[in-house]
Amino acid sequence: SIGRYAEYRDSRTSWGIGALGSVIVEVELDDENKTTGVGISIGGDAACFIVENHLSRFVEGQSPVNVELIYDQMWRSTMNYGRKGTAIQAISAIDLAIWDALGKLRGVPVYELLGGKTKDKIPCYATTSRPDLAQEMGFFGAKFPLPFGPASGEIGMQKNIEMVKKWREAVGPTFPLMIDCYMSLSLPYAIELARKCEPYNVKWIEETLPPDDYDGYSE
Repeated sequence: SIGRYAEYRDSRTSWGIGALGSVIVEVELDDENKTTGVGISIGGDAACFIVENHLSRFVEGQSPVNVELIYDQMWRSTMNYGRKGTAIQAISAIDLAIWDALGKLRGVPVYELLGGKTKDKIPCYATTSRPDLAQEMGFFGAKFPLPFGPASGEIGMQKNIEMVKKWREAVGPTFPLMIDCYMSLSLPYAIELARKCEPYNVKWIEETLPPDDYDGYSE
């Protein structure tokens, strides 16, 4: 990961995690109420360019009922440069906007369009550097960022485990704790981390490996 370079190791903003910014897509239907739907994703100007110059042709003039058809056409048309990254983010913003508009058009929440609810409540956790505050605010659990990766060696690993221990002690033995690694670890490091976290009842360790490390994930 980028964390192997010391100048970009201290914070995710240093290497531009939010540099692209957000994209907001609004679709408008031609019904008598001029119903609108809004979808939000990441991608900034780059995603806006894809939406306006490429994907709009699959949306304009279509019925929102054909949301699955529209998605399939957008996916297939961007295959030569898409399948991941900004292209998928642009598609997602449009897809969300269409679902939003369709739900408003039919007067039902989107979950009903997707088959209806299966439960009355959904537990929500907070992604935060302060699990203790998440607990105070009533969240189901907390996921905090792993501060050190393989480039920081054994000292970094020790500090990682010290942080896990610190938060476990702060929130008690039963409050769910998760770790966000943001695709930054190697397979040996991830395995060692998992083993050293065992005494602290970590619910899951997220995105340990880069997404294209198929061999690592298979192991």
